[in-house]
Amino acid sequence: MKKLSTILATVIVALAFALPASAQIHFGPKVGICVNELHFNKDALSTDNRTGFTGGVMVDGHMPLLGFAFDASLMYVRREAGKDFHSDYIAIPVNLKYRFSFPVVSRIVVPFLSTGPEWAYLVHHTKVEGLDGNKSNFSWNFGLGVELFKHLQLAGNYGLGLSKAYEAPEGVDAKNRFWTVTAAWLF
Repeated sequence: MKKLSTILATVIVALAFALPASAQIHFGPKVGICVNELHFNKDALSTDNRTGFTGGVMVDGHMPLLGFAFDASLMYVRREAGKDFHSDYIAIPVNLKYRFSFPVVSRIVVPFLSTGPEWAYLVHHTKVEGLDGNKSNFSWNFGLGVELFKHLQLAGNYGLGLSKAYEAPEGVDAKNRFWTVTAAWLF
């Protein structure tokens, strides 16, 4: 899993640096909500969908004629998992996007699809007896969104946890599965 994430990160960073001078780069603040559920491999702890929050900064780059774009963010994320049980992360999602540009309305609205990895580093979590939080975890995001008036991006993503977020004795582990809805204002 670590080799795959390293290879993907290398490819995405290489694409970002390979963008020609005609590429358009924008950055700005990004905020949103995160609806999380811990998915256990065995019946260990009852969790349900809980709403947390996220906020940070984003950089977005796209090539106007090809339709491809990328974005990368540095986000603070609170993922709620149950009553009085949450985890705080510094997350770095990196997405490859395809933008659907329609000539008549592209100055007003541009829909897009996105996918890419997310690395999350645990900075704090509520202690639950017998459940240990891993210092980092990896997920893959799938999303869609819309850019309005070339500045406001509204997006929804599903994050499929691929590595263990929590571990407990007797082979019990949990992965984060989450929906994130965000708004970013790009300059």
